Amino acid sequence: MHNFKRVFAFGCSMTQYGWPTWADIYGSVAENFYNYGRSGAGNQFIANQLVEATLRYNIGEGDKVILMWSTESRIDSYKNDGWRTPGNIYNQDEYSDDIVNLFCPRGWHIRDFATIKMTEEFLKNLGCEYFIGAMQKFTEVDEDIAELYDFSYPTLFESVGECWPTVDCVNVDWGNDLDYHPTPMMHYNYLEDAGLNPTEPMKLFAEKWQNRVDKYKTHQEVNWSEDILGTKMVRL
Repeated sequence: MHNFKRVFAFGCSMTQYGWPTWADIYGSVAENFYNYGRSGAGNQFIANQLVEATLRYNIGEGDKVILMWSTESRIDSYKNDGWRTPGNIYNQDEYSDDIVNLFCPRGWHIRDFATIKMTEEFLKNLGCEYFIGAMQKFTEVDEDIAELYDFSYPTLFESVGECWPTVDCVNVDWGNDLDYHPTPMMHYNYLEDAGLNPTEPMKLFAEKWQNRVDKYKTHQEVNWSEDILGTKMVRL
């Protein structure tokens, strides 16, 4: 059922974070796992990374792609030394108000829904197995836009009870008092809710890291690092 030589994951901080996510838990039993998730990433970044990874690694038959869409109101840009993915455009300090004012809610949907639709069609033609989820439901859209698209993905937000958790384990470099990302076991539960049929080894892996999140107060102490699954895992 989970005998994939390679698993490729794409998403935002709900896919790659300071402790194992649903994607890491799922990928923990694969022969090779590549996590292209990035904190703050929007859907343009996610789609771009899928195409780039496909060309670099020749993703196809025998592989599994797992992807989680982020929220719409994000701007991803590439400049000089890499990607800028500051997250929600209305709660960041990367872009000026002049940039923010170029966009509107309807515009986010027109842009992202087309990207998402094209990505679905792209995945259908790769020959690999794939799963698509979403961080949360897309915000309410104008009726004419909604009629063009029919997206219904299992969401992480619904899986955690439609209320992001407050976790007493933070990244000390960020200066936050609490963390609002799902814990490892919440991510494991999402695998069940989304129909990804997690295995007992996946559960044991999630429980191990849940114990560390419960025990320690900082991401640094939890020490979830890029080599935690050994050489088979690549965080990009």
